[in-house]
Amino acid sequence: KQWYQRRVAITAGGKKYKKVIRRLKTDSELCDCVRDLDTNGLRKYLELTAFQIRYPGITSGNSTVTDTYLGGTLDYHISYGLEARPWNIGKQLADFDFSGTDEELIEGVIKNLVDSAKFNLWSKETREKEADWGAREHWEDCVQDLKELLTDELIYDTAVFMRCQLNIAHEM
Repeated sequence: KQWYQRRVAITAGGKKYKKVIRRLKTDSELCDCVRDLDTNGLRKYLELTAFQIRYPGITSGNSTVTDTYLGGTLDYHISYGLEARPWNIGKQLADFDFSGTDEELIEGVIKNLVDSAKFNLWSKETREKEADWGAREHWEDCVQDLKELLTDELIYDTAVFMRCQLNIAHEM
């Protein structure tokens, strides 16, 4: 069943990409915009995402979590899943300077980049339930989260990005 679902998603992505190839020249203004990672915000988005992976919950606004990154200790199991990017921090993200070490950035990220994403500290009961899960149940849960994120818009945007970024020398 999972293989079939993945194949459906891959097939849908391939169809969108073929449409994009027919409609979009790599020397277009749209591709110029896609390639300008600093102006379109993608570089900062990726920097923030990397920071969130290194420090789960850092943008949650949950002081139980964020205080641990400021020098406290955390006695919880932390888990984060796939979520759509919250859009409430666009201006703050655009203005944020990611140059510096993680140590130098942590306080600023906690203070300035609180997003609307949910972040859960799992209770002891939830951790025990998760421990009973096998790899299959965990994988199925992750696949379901990913399927919910793969909207038509995201697949199309990914196809445009791939077309513009991966085919520069081919047409120009």
